Parts: sequence; C-alpha cells; structure tokens
Amino acid sequence: MSFPSLFFESGKRGFKMNRKLMAASIAILLLLMVAPVFAAPTFETDKAVYSPNEEVKVTGSGWSANYYVTFTVKNPDDRVVWTTMIKAGSDGSISGTILRFPSTFTVDYPAGTYTVTAADGYTGETVTRTITLTQPGAVSGTVKDPLGVAVSGATVTLDTLETTTDVNGEFSFTDVVAGTYTLTVSKTGFETYSTTVTVVAGETTSVSVTLTYLNGTVAGVVKDEAGLPIEGATVTLDTTETTTDASGSFTFTGVEPGDYTLSVSKVGYSTYTESFTLGPGESKTFTVTLTTRVLSITGLS
Repeated sequence: MSFPSLFFESGKRGFKMNRKLMAASIAILLLLMVAPVFAAPTFETDKAVYSPNEEVKVTGSGWSANYYVTFTVKNPDDRVVWTTMIKAGSDGSISGTILRFPSTFTVDYPAGTYTVTAADGYTGETVTRTITLTQPGAVSGTVKDPLGVAVSGATVTLDTLETTTDVNGEFSFTDVVAGTYTLTVSKTGFETYSTTVTVVAGETTSVSVTLTYLNGTVAGVVKDEAGLPIEGATVTLDTTETTTDASGSFTFTGVEPGDYTLSVSKVGYSTYTESFTLGPGESKTFTVTLTTRVLSITGLS
C-alpha cells in the first residue's frame, strides 16, 4: 500500500473515531440537560410533632431535576407503613404532602417517633428526618373581672390559635399538640393578661384568669363666667386633691373604675360639685364654670 493510501485509510479511521466520540459527548450533554444534579439534596417537614388526622407536608431543594423523589415512612417499630413519590421541579425543588396520619392510633400508626427517608430517583442519594406522632391535649379556662364576674367576649390566644370567651367567661382549645404555649387574654378596659401553659398529651390543662381593670383619667378646665381660666382653684376627687394651673387645667391619672364626686372651689366663687361613674380605662373631661359668690351683708341700718 502506498503512503497516500495509508494516510487516507488512517484518516478514515480517525474520522470514524471522532464521530463516535462526538456522539458520546452529545449523549452526555443531553443527559445532563434532562437531569442536572444539584448539590446537597435536603428536605424539611412542616412540623416536628403531629397529632392523629394531620397531614405531613415537606419542602426541599437540591434534588435531581424532573426526577421523582421517593419517600418512605417507618413507624416506631421500624416497619415501613407508607411510601409515596414527589416529582422534583426543573430547579430541583420539591413540595407536597407525603402522608396523612389516621384519625386514631392503630397497630401500624402508634404514638412515637417515625423515620421519613427521601431517595433521589436519579442518584439514589437519601436524606432522613424524624417526626413524632402524639396524642393531642386541650386547654380550657374561665375569665373573670376583679369582682369575680364572668367576662364575655374576651379574646384568648394560644400562640397562633384564637378564640373568645362565651357568656359564662369560658373558653377552650382542643386538639393541641403537646408542648409549651403562651396564653394571652385581652379585652377593652382591662389590662392584657399573659401566662405560660404546658399542654400534656391526652390531658386538659385548666386555666383560671382574673383580669385587672385599666385605670382611667379625670381631667378638666376651670373658668369664670367670662370664660377666663381660674388659677389656684382647689379640685378634689373624693379624697384626692389638686389645684388648677395658670390655664385653669387639672388632671387626675391612674383613677380606678368606680363612682366619684368631683368638687371645685375657690374663695370668692360658689363651689361646684358633680357625681359621676368612671368605667375601666375611661377618660372623662370636665369643663367647670365657677360663678362669683354674692355676699349679703345684714345688720346695717
């Protein structure tokens, strides 16, 4: 075989090899485009502790795009009780519900710790999390005022849960996951009440709440018959006393709810008196006009 013929044959073999290499490269590129793998796949459940009849929802990222992620759930006895799949998005993210626990405890679903394992459908890589199934508890109670009278319509919150008291001042929360919560009670005219309660699985926690009235304010201005402010007038609210300033104004703060008598006096003027009731957290403002006292002189001829 001549040298040119040998060169031509070598060239044909090289071309065939290059075509094979090119085809393999294209196949790899297509595979990567279809199923890119994201680093460190992970997922989280929406909660750590669940009650019967609740759904287990998951979110995650870093999974092989457009491939299914298989979720396997094992009960506290290490037996597989549920398997399902969620397809990863083009960005490798996952989101969905993988399980709803039965409404009551069963042999397959007893109270305890469950293992949830997610397996990547492309790489086979797995990630495991644990969740707990527990019997829910409850919180109930009554709300009263300082006199022991039931407070209806009060807003009661237990972390994110909310309800209102009925006509008997009673409230309740059911199907509460065991744990520690902040209980808050509020109503207009009362100071907000807050306490920590612990909910035990399968038990009802009772709370008795006594609200404290918000104190109010009594204020006003004292003028003469011409509408000019009277400075130095003595103002009494039952047993508490103050005097008016240069603008004729007076103020009593931190006044508890109840019945009161307001009196305003100054030499040369008739005394002003008014009785009233101050509600919880209420502010009352008075405009008092003192009249000039007319002196009568007797015994002169």
